[in-house]
Amino acid sequence: VLDEAGLLRELSLALLYQLGGAEGALAKEPAASMDTLHLENQALLPCISMLPDLSERLQWMHAIQRYYSLVLVSPGTLGPDGSAYHHWMFHFAYASYSMPFPIRAAHALADTPFRIGPEAHQHLKRHVYAMAFATVSGQQAPILNGRAGTPMSSNMADLSRLLAEMGSPDGQQAIDPDMAGLYLTLTDKPGEQPAKAWREAGIAPVELTGHWTMNGTAAALHRRDKWLVSIVGMIKFW
Repeated sequence: VLDEAGLLRELSLALLYQLGGAEGALAKEPAASMDTLHLENQALLPCISMLPDLSERLQWMHAIQRYYSLVLVSPGTLGPDGSAYHHWMFHFAYASYSMPFPIRAAHALADTPFRIGPEAHQHLKRHVYAMAFATVSGQQAPILNGRAGTPMSSNMADLSRLLAEMGSPDGQQAIDPDMAGLYLTLTDKPGEQPAKAWREAGIAPVELTGHWTMNGTAAALHRRDKWLVSIVGMIKFW
């Protein structure tokens, strides 16, 4: 209907500019936050697919590849320690429902010329591991909930599976062994695929044991099997 009315391109571009295109994909120095990754950017790929001209779609896809490759290594979005920043701290609550969107987008682009850069890919891996390390049986420590107000829960099994299927950041391995091992630790379906195939390939579950320091949010997490001790330096935020 929109195409017949001559409005498809105009509407697609309007949505792209409103949903993060202007300040994100097309910006000289793109910026993102847990809000934009969740509320806006999830619609970027569908809107690009609506563009009637193939060459324009390709231009936007290259812009999206650049966008994710840059913002996912930005200190204001994802830290090198796995922190997902919002309100000046590792905000577990916002990250729990915002970060799945760029991870799913990266997974969708993995086998295309628009695959995200290896550094951004590595940051996604470290983030998912940190989120998994910070939860026990999917339950988060209350002091990590940020402004959510109540303890949150999150299961990193699905996201670790997506990252495993993307292969290693350097492109040398078809299945990322770190994320596949994390999936084997977290999944509640160990007898089904892909868990069965990955175990048969010699991939071992990752032990979520040890100490994890998150300098980006002044947090120290110490874990042994099914228990976790966490210390977080809190700040006053709006």
